[in-house]
Parts: sequence; C-alpha cells; structure tokens
Amino acid sequence: MPDKFLPVKFTASIYTNNQEITPEPNLMRALYQDLAKFEVIPGAYNELDTKTSNIVTNRLRFYKLDNSLTINFGINRIDIQANYNATGVFNSIQAFCDQVIDILEIINKKYEKKSNRLGIVINLTSQNLDAKALTNDFKPFYHTTELFENSVPTDWNNRANYRYIRDFGSKKELCNNVYIFSYGAAEISINGIIVRQNAVNLQLDINTIPEAQNIRFSAVDYTNFYNNSSKWLNDFYQSLESRFNKS
Repeated sequence: MPDKFLPVKFTASIYTNNQEITPEPNLMRALYQDLAKFEVIPGAYNELDTKTSNIVTNRLRFYKLDNSLTINFGINRIDIQANYNATGVFNSIQAFCDQVIDILEIINKKYEKKSNRLGIVINLTSQNLDAKALTNDFKPFYHTTELFENSVPTDWNNRANYRYIRDFGSKKELCNNVYIFSYGAAEISINGIIVRQNAVNLQLDINTIPEAQNIRFSAVDYTNFYNNSSKWLNDFYQSLESRFNKS
C-alpha cells in the first residue's frame, strides 16, 4: 500500500496561437510588470515548430528562481506549471487553479486568447504504488462525478470520455470531456538525494473538434473549467488519500 501520496507537479495547458508572444524586450518588460505578484522573471527557451517550418524557434517563458512556478508561451499552447518538489510546500489543487485563472486573466487583458482545448494534469507519487488497486479505485469514482452525471462515458484503458453539444451563441459545436488516469515516474528529493519513484497522473481535458478553428473557448470557459477541475481532481485525490493512507 502507498504510505503517502506526494504531489510532484501540477500543469495547466491552454491550447492557443501564441505566435505574437515572443521574447521581444518591450513585450517581456510589459508582461514582467503585469506578472510581478507571482515573483517570476522573464527568460526564453527553444521549441521546434512542427506544424509549419520544422525549425527551432525562441519562445518566451517566465519562471521563479526556485523553479516552483513556470509559465511557458509555446507556439500553440500556454503551459503553467507548479513544481512542488522544488520547495516541498504543497498548495491545494484549488489554490493552483485559482493561480492559473489569475494568470490567464492578466494575459487576456493584453491578448484576449481563445482556445479549442483546455487541460490540467496533477502528478502524484508514492513509495509503494499499487497500480491494480488504483485502477480499481478509478473506475467506480469517475462514474459518480458531476462531470459524467448526465452522460454514460466511454471507458477505455483508464480513459473516460463523453461528447456533448455546446452552444457557442451563433453555432452549436461538438465538444469532448476526457478524464484520464495513467502511470509514470517522478523524481523527488529525499534528504538532498534525487530518487526516482512510480507516479500516477490524473488528467482532465475539454476540447472542440480540431476543424472548429473559428469556435474557441474564451475567458469565461477558462474560469469555469479550472474551477470545476479543482473540485473533480481534489475529490479523486481525497479518495486516494482516504483509501490508501490508512494505517
């Protein structure tokens, strides 16, 4: 049985076009001032543009010096990542989602980003991870969540999915809600030594069909998605804690 689930990192991904957000000095300075409350500094990283030119491009990022928070402006997505292994301080899933909403509000004041896919992943680890037991816990859980209360999900390989029609005002569009439970690995620091352990990933996604380039989720959708995600993911996290942390 796992002795304790430890959060390693949380990642929120907003799939959108960021061609105009580059490491240009004036742009970096303006965003640096807007994001000052998060104590992040500007920087850059390389990303391969696989959709158009297949060349390496220079992209903008903001990060905390202790590596506990990173905001990457990729070509086609914004990734906001909290790395709790960096500090050993665990904020709640709700606190992370509140932070994501706050950051997106700041970005949207300048760029009004729209997206056809939103996602969040929380990465947890434990010294004694029982994959079979966790799988058995996952399947009955997602059927009871609000996410699937009005639809029978498709269940495949620890992946629950259902489709629904979303009214975007001028047009109705087919959307997908996806709940994914998967296994991986995580590196954590124990007494200053990096240890590699088994890990579990809990992921939520909402997306429109790829062809719907003119139908995009807006700021109100970001807020709703991350507020709801924090509840659903926290419910499952608590169910893991209560089931496997009994002693």
